[in-house]
Amino acid sequence: MTMRMRNHIGRFVPAAIAVAGLLWMAACGGGNSAPVQPTPTPTAAGPVAIFPGTVSVPAGSQAQFSAFLASAPSATFTWAVSSGGGSIDSSTGLYTAPDSVPASPTVTITATGSNAKGTAIVTIVAAPVGGLALNRAVVVVPAGSPFTFSATANGNPIMPTWQVAGITGGDVIHGLIDANGNFTAPLTPPPGGSTTVTALSGGNSVTATVAVVFSNASLNGQYAFSYAGQDSKGPLMVAGSFTANSSVGTISGIEDYNSTSAAPAQASPVSGTFSVNPDGTATATLADAAAGGSEAWGLTLVSSTQGQAAPRALLARFDKTATGSGEADIQNTTQFVLGSFNGNYSFTLSGRDGKGNPLQMAGLLQAVGNNGTIPVNFAKQDINDAGTNTEASPDTTLHGLFATSANMAANGRGTLQLINANTTVTAAVGTFTFAYYIVDSTHLKVVETDANTTAQLSGDFFSAPNTDGSFSNSILKGNYGFTLTGSNATGSRSYATGGVMVTSGNGTISSGELDGSLGTDLSLTSSSYAVDTSLGRILFTFSLSSKTRYLAGYPTTSGIVEMIELDNDFQGAGTAYQQTSLQAPAGNSAFNLTSNGGTAGFNEEDAIGQLSLPADALIPQGNLNINAKGTLTTGTAIENTSTIVAPDASGRGTSVLVTQPASYSLAYYTVSNAMLLAVETDGTRATTALALKQF
Repeated sequence: MTMRMRNHIGRFVPAAIAVAGLLWMAACGGGNSAPVQPTPTPTAAGPVAIFPGTVSVPAGSQAQFSAFLASAPSATFTWAVSSGGGSIDSSTGLYTAPDSVPASPTVTITATGSNAKGTAIVTIVAAPVGGLALNRAVVVVPAGSPFTFSATANGNPIMPTWQVAGITGGDVIHGLIDANGNFTAPLTPPPGGSTTVTALSGGNSVTATVAVVFSNASLNGQYAFSYAGQDSKGPLMVAGSFTANSSVGTISGIEDYNSTSAAPAQASPVSGTFSVNPDGTATATLADAAAGGSEAWGLTLVSSTQGQAAPRALLARFDKTATGSGEADIQNTTQFVLGSFNGNYSFTLSGRDGKGNPLQMAGLLQAVGNNGTIPVNFAKQDINDAGTNTEASPDTTLHGLFATSANMAANGRGTLQLINANTTVTAAVGTFTFAYYIVDSTHLKVVETDANTTAQLSGDFFSAPNTDGSFSNSILKGNYGFTLTGSNATGSRSYATGGVMVTSGNGTISSGELDGSLGTDLSLTSSSYAVDTSLGRILFTFSLSSKTRYLAGYPTTSGIVEMIELDNDFQGAGTAYQQTSLQAPAGNSAFNLTSNGGTAGFNEEDAIGQLSLPADALIPQGNLNINAKGTLTTGTAIENTSTIVAPDASGRGTSVLVTQPASYSLAYYTVSNAMLLAVETDGTRATTALALKQF
């Protein structure tokens, strides 16, 4: 799995998962072995999520609650309230607070369904002055949906001035309201997940809490997507574009599907339906000829900061025929032209060569959008092909061509040829053909369309700084968190590493920590980096107690660094992100985890779901959908025996996530107040993970 970020917020694409697919082939005797028949896995009921979870309710007012159980999305619930704390309709969840504030003002609301239970905490507060009241003091509104508020003064209807989040009439981020009290929720939850609606009259006011939950309206528009993993024969890489129609819950689009099982399918149609749950998790079921007839996805959405549909969603393949992880990013359809691919781009590509050996490439190139060329002498790349690599001397022979396709106007799809003439890394010589999908002019998703006898690669291109010959060591200064994934040189063992490095701006790495396949909490003291002046290639030298390790990196305009490992025993690809916060993001996060067998053999496991990190608790919560090589577990809870330890001064912390199918011992690295990375530390698997704050 490879992790990357766009626009400083965070994005994820698993380019290196395909390398680990080689391990599956090695363990199963290659492509001729029979598929493993999956067996159903019991699902832990897990906790019921109640919306809102904590809220204040004025005495005598009514509050509407709702509930959701990830392992049983259609479950119905029975509601109860603790003694003396008012009453609640046992079937609808409509709560009525007592007429006065009780001596013990804290009330527990309980929802029970499908052998699971959840609680919400209500604090009874004094009724507002002036005799003002609203028809609801608390309400749960699906994203994009309406709710009508009404107000009274001493029991008499009034026409107040309405505000949302303190703004008369509201806004698209928090929701809109008209003069008649008709509220419309934003298309994704606002910051914090809830907002307020206030009625003002005669110098007095009364306020309601509105919990906005995700809905089908949150997934709408055109998205470029990609994921990588494995199917019954080995590595699998997919990229494409789909349009989500929230009004009818349908998906339609195309994809390039590169599987070891068959010849690559180009621009193959996909169509189907989707459903979004209140917590932002979602499912999609697609008719897909390239995938053998059908495929299923699990997704977790991230809110828009502008109140629009979700700009991104973490994605995992979730059916019995394949597994994998990736992301969907909303596309800028106005840039579906050849000229959008123009300027300098850093990239990583990961997968296998034509002989089935692990292969990673990373570099920087210049695209000339008006004629579709990538000229020679304006590019530099590093290659690691089964341990043979360019650590001593990067490749400068890279050049190529690109063009539109018949699907450019509708889907942003083009074709790309990269030509390598470097004979040092012999298996990486020749022409590699890709399909690319435009997210926008700063980001392309790419997947190889050659037959598997040429190579099998996928990855991403990100806009990069101008190649003006003035790069220096000062391009790196500060703390960077990073993860890389891949395998050993023969592809018989999976590999993952991650850490934090503190760069000085003058070529030294003053401190840092490294975890994963090489060891736990290893020190990066006495390490260094060097930036070439021409194209900005960065050579990292990590000095560990056992061995010196080399990595190459290429900067992007967003400040992240595309990385590749250049050693002859292990190889991997990944991304480094400059840290803007040393605190783990509190609240709900979209969460994706990919793990492979950490010893001889290969067993890929992809998980997608929601991770909740309460600011005042040491127990992470949430739920995961897990696809363990076709064995599916839906909505399994992160158990209350899980733990999280706060990050240290460098932003590194530890966590143990316990679920019914598996437990994951992780070191995590904070990137910002909205993103963290993680890598497994117990040696049982090679695992990397990503959490992106939802709202």
